[in-house]
Amino acid sequence: MAPAALAGCGAADAALPIADLREIPQNCRAALGPGFADRTLIAPDVQTQLAREYRQAILSPWRDGYLPRSTEEVRALFDKYARDGGCGENLVPRDAAWAGKMLPQANLGGYPNCRRRAIAVRNTSMRQLPTAEPAFLPPGLGIGYPFDRLQESALWANTPLFVAHVSAGGAWAWAESSFAAGWVPAADVAFVDDAMVDAWRRHPLAAIVRDGVSLRAPDGAFIATEHIGAVLPLADSYAPAGAGPGGGTQPAAGLEVLAAARMPDGTATPIRVRLEPGQAEMFPVPATTARLADLADRMLGQSYGWGGLYEQRDCSAMTRDLFAPFGLYLPRNSSEQARSGKVIPLGGMSGQARQRLILRDGIPMLTLLGAPGHIMLYLGQRDGKALILHSTWGVKVRNPGGAEGYKLIGRCCITTLAPGAELPNIILPEADLLRAIEVMVLLDGGDNFNRLKASPFDRLRPSAESDR
Repeated sequence: MAPAALAGCGAADAALPIADLREIPQNCRAALGPGFADRTLIAPDVQTQLAREYRQAILSPWRDGYLPRSTEEVRALFDKYARDGGCGENLVPRDAAWAGKMLPQANLGGYPNCRRRAIAVRNTSMRQLPTAEPAFLPPGLGIGYPFDRLQESALWANTPLFVAHVSAGGAWAWAESSFAAGWVPAADVAFVDDAMVDAWRRHPLAAIVRDGVSLRAPDGAFIATEHIGAVLPLADSYAPAGAGPGGGTQPAAGLEVLAAARMPDGTATPIRVRLEPGQAEMFPVPATTARLADLADRMLGQSYGWGGLYEQRDCSAMTRDLFAPFGLYLPRNSSEQARSGKVIPLGGMSGQARQRLILRDGIPMLTLLGAPGHIMLYLGQRDGKALILHSTWGVKVRNPGGAEGYKLIGRCCITTLAPGAELPNIILPEADLLRAIEVMVLLDGGDNFNRLKASPFDRLRPSAESDR
């Protein structure tokens, strides 16, 4: 959530969790109680079409004639931080020349000097500048750590990429995925050949359905760690009998997939990896409320991760990864997600009127709620109130002495649309999500589902700073 509502650093009253976290079970079925029922969210034939579009979207950096970001767009990031480099890890303001000192190594005069299809070979971070150093806002503004403004997005292993440029020293590469673009350590990517591209285009896919899945070669050698949101091609171009949307059995021995490993010459080689049962399922996973609840429960309680910091998730990364196994492609940031379905404006309505409309017309587990800088999933209702699943940092409060601070949440959780309402020092209306929500987005999988997902968004993210 943006600084106006959910963000920032800890407050002095952070010892006890907010009432919602104490009173609402942090489990989808238990939270919804008798209101939970297993049902199909998306018809199998519609889901099959969405899954085709999902594959097209994630493979878009490999399409013929792919055009990367322009030199001007990449250079604009250096100019941005030349004006305001923020603070470093020691919270001391950056020298005004800090960003400019990276330009010679970036070698933008020769951009683009690569133009090759590639793939991530390990979990990594896309950065707005070619450095692992952070750029925080100055202390005292409430939005310092962990909000590193250079952190564009986490990138899971085996994400298809287009590498447009490599820095002068070879340490950094400007890479573009279907959902984000930025500088990544060159050692974290590898170039793919036509055979690997063909496997991704033609083989059935498997969806990772647990976080922290270890990918190992047949000889036991470690390749990478994989998380929910990743998909990989099967090692052989067939699907197990009965698998696919609508149900079906998985092999008792698990699925065998292809994972990319980096060779000394910088190219990728496919490695056959046997996954244990329960680590991956045939893509797309049947879109039912029970399956989505199971996946959401695996994320609940996980630490908030700004821009994918520490391989954790912020609000939009959570929703994106949650829907990926079901074949629903979502953009990376909250503002884009808030336009990725049938959009119902909620502006100008009272909080009570907004909640009534959400309860009446929202599709439980298939409706996004968008506020400035924040995205949430509507789960259903409990005691006449809407419940949401979201990854959030905290609730804005006023600390003793009058300074603004934050009651920390810092995790993926289930709350009402008024988290922290019981706090005597809550700052209103900024911390009231019912007043902040501007749109309800129905992801019903039919004609209302926006087909813009078939190609990557055609500009740099306005700023990761909007996703809190």
